[in-house]
Amino acid sequence: MIEIEGLHPPEPHFTPELRWVLEAAFATGSSSPEPGFDPTRAWADARRLALTERIGARRKARELPGELRDDFRRAQAGAAAIGLLYEKTAREVATVAAKLETPVVFLKGLALHLAGCVPVGARSFSDIDILVPKERAEAIFEELLERDFSCSPAEATEQHLPILQPPEGGSLEVHFALRGVQLVGDRPAGFEDLADRDSLLRLEEFPGSTCLPSPSLLAAHILVHGFQQHLLRPTTYPLFRMIADLIDLVPDKVEWSDLVSVWQPAIGHAVSPASLEATRQLCEALRAGHLPDTETQPTSARLLGHLLAGSMNPDYAESLSGAYLRNRLSEAYRRGELGRYLKRKIRPFFGRPRLSRPT
Repeated sequence: MIEIEGLHPPEPHFTPELRWVLEAAFATGSSSPEPGFDPTRAWADARRLALTERIGARRKARELPGELRDDFRRAQAGAAAIGLLYEKTAREVATVAAKLETPVVFLKGLALHLAGCVPVGARSFSDIDILVPKERAEAIFEELLERDFSCSPAEATEQHLPILQPPEGGSLEVHFALRGVQLVGDRPAGFEDLADRDSLLRLEEFPGSTCLPSPSLLAAHILVHGFQQHLLRPTTYPLFRMIADLIDLVPDKVEWSDLVSVWQPAIGHAVSPASLEATRQLCEALRAGHLPDTETQPTSARLLGHLLAGSMNPDYAESLSGAYLRNRLSEAYRRGELGRYLKRKIRPFFGRPRLSRPT
């Protein structure tokens, strides 16, 4: 488990530009630049934190610096176009699943888009993740190959089959387990586990048994995905996206309390109660338009410093690689999967072929 107290980011320097970017992306009220504000620097900060689309979608034209108004609007339009493209692919996937009488659950970014949880164009995402019953995963995978989806050289993992590439572009992962969410023992939850918990919501406008996670499950999965897979690898995923998603999904303390009471046991192996509370405090502070207090909220302030340094300080980001590897090896050992994990990571260095089809 990664503990925020074990992170040691450099002290962040909150320039007028950085303060404006955080306010424009997360604060409920309006945002206005401080004296000495440099629009070019603000754009650079927003890009490094992967917040350009969100700012463009959330702010009225008069709240955006005149020199950058078109840039923010273009970022929003680009994210909206990607969302529409993936929605088209999602409908094809749902049609295939319906033909096979297979339920399918859309996860993460696409789920937020389809549920209308985020403003149009506020959140970019780079792939589609679906969850299906394990015994049906290979059938839907094969049917998508028949429909001109191609298979990447990356092999299957313990949670999903090899990555597929839709004809229109992008990528799709067929999951049969929800990594990080553990409802029975220490194994990742499957479709049936989530259905039994009434945690899946029918997406009426799609064919067949197409579902989305409930908002609280979506938030729990976003949390564990961010902490377990990317907190120590900030260059692989824009972690302020996790904060943005949580702010949109969990709007107040009551919702957070429900999230913790329902899902903390399922994600507690990866996200401690202290980390959950620090994340809540950070989301609450940013939503209110201020920064966490370093005296009264030191852990959430440390988390913010880590997220900033991970995106803006390459030396700090690189310094985390050893800690990530140790954490990942420890997790694989705990789950009895160390040999399989090492085999999958080492194989490419020796030129052995990777799997191209599920086995």
